[in-house]
Amino acid sequence: MTEHWPAVGYDRWGATCDTLHAHTQALGKLAAALAPPEPQLQHAALRLTARGWETAPLPAPDGSGSLVVALDLHAHQAVVEHSRGSVQRVPLVPDRPVAEVTRDVLAAVAQAAGVVRINPAPQEVPWSVPLDQDYEHVRYDPGQAEEYFAAATQAALALAAFRAPYRGRSTPVNAW
Repeated sequence: MTEHWPAVGYDRWGATCDTLHAHTQALGKLAAALAPPEPQLQHAALRLTARGWETAPLPAPDGSGSLVVALDLHAHQAVVEHSRGSVQRVPLVPDRPVAEVTRDVLAAVAQAAGVVRINPAPQEVPWSVPLDQDYEHVRYDPGQAEEYFAAATQAALALAAFRAPYRGRSTPVNAW
């Protein structure tokens, strides 16, 4: 864990952070709607991967298999991947409203695996505009997203090393 930890102060990247936070909420809401409920909302948690954040495999709404929805913070896109092998990508670019990304991700899920309805109300944030109507959060700076992801990865590695000797119940680093 000697890799440099980028500085990701909210005062510098706050607008991108809020937009990215809204995107992660859309993924979490998909997981909450599709996955079998688990204690403490673990079924809605996003897992950290080498590329970004993703859901666990989710039952396809149409019963055709499973799908994973991810935020790829290297390629800067939301990815909807079905167990049959189909992949759809939704670009995460500067000045693209959360509303458009949310609707495009839901359309990609519908095309791949059937229609799913989510509760678009954001949770635990200071704004209340539904995700599919949010034209306020548009800032997405790829460089800032990459710095955040590098810091999140380093933090996850440190937390995993700290948690490893513990033999009780614990969970990996997740995002909701």
